[in-house]
Amino acid sequence: MHPRKAALALALLVTGLFAFLFLRGQRWDEIGALYAGVNLWYLGGSVLALMATFVMRTLQWGVLLRSHKRLPLTGLLGATLIGFAANNLLPLRAGEIIRPAVIRVRYNESFAVLLATIAVERVMDLLGLAAMLLAIYVFWPGGGTAGSGGPHLQGGVAAAFLALAFAVLAVALTRYPEAIKRVVRWGLGLFPEWVGRRAEAAVDAFGLGLGVLVEPWRVVAVLLLSLAIWATVTWSMLLCAQALGMQLSFIGACFSVFVVALAIALPQGPAYVGTYHFAAQWSMQVLGHEQSVAAAYAILSHAVVVLPVVVGGLIAMWAMGLSVPKVREAAEGEERR
Repeated sequence: MHPRKAALALALLVTGLFAFLFLRGQRWDEIGALYAGVNLWYLGGSVLALMATFVMRTLQWGVLLRSHKRLPLTGLLGATLIGFAANNLLPLRAGEIIRPAVIRVRYNESFAVLLATIAVERVMDLLGLAAMLLAIYVFWPGGGTAGSGGPHLQGGVAAAFLALAFAVLAVALTRYPEAIKRVVRWGLGLFPEWVGRRAEAAVDAFGLGLGVLVEPWRVVAVLLLSLAIWATVTWSMLLCAQALGMQLSFIGACFSVFVVALAIALPQGPAYVGTYHFAAQWSMQVLGHEQSVAAAYAILSHAVVVLPVVVGGLIAMWAMGLSVPKVREAAEGEERR
């Protein structure tokens, strides 16, 4: 089977499995009753906070790209919305390719550089998640805020060091590209020559994009923006829970966001259907909420995460004069390279 078809089949299998696990045994009458009392002010605040994270991601991307080329923030915001909307409409996180493809089409920027800067984003996202995990372990009730976290605190610190290792590797790639390429050649010595050439080209391209890490102020700015993004996502989910009248602390919301972030990293179908719902419900049940309340939160928070972004992405595509076929053609062309 072709690798792409196999990946798609796995994604649909994961989606179907978690959708089944989420849907079984639900008490829909109780869930419906909870929606009847939704506080629209809190819900609106949740949507606004979630959408604010895309402005932060745009600023973060702009900082990463500035060492190569200064691009209009409006164009970067449009591409970001389109990319995340594509993640919600297409399987296998296709938006990760579509997002740089939009900038490639619009501004004729190097696709390799654009893709590499998104890779830096992901490294910073890992660091942000590690910081969130550390906060959960330290401030979780009974977790040892005074330093008695024991193995729990050690687990959080280990996660932080693991994420830091990714950043160190990225810095090494920018400072010692030739040494990294020699390691790549040695590691791929048993493979056909063309595999080694493509791997070296990838190292060159990503080293170019990761060059931003050479300047400390950019590293600090991007990392702070990443932390702000995760804090704002958490705040959005906290407001969503409060819209349903749920009692939830900020650390509890951190725990739920962390669990969902891990779950949606799996290969899956469009909009993280099933996987997101199961993870969000499970996290809320761990926090002591009843199944119907947890399920209502999962469905509502998923709508907050997906629907406004899809609408924003479609509006951005119209405003930028792009069409779905044109963006798809550009993305497929770059993916085949």
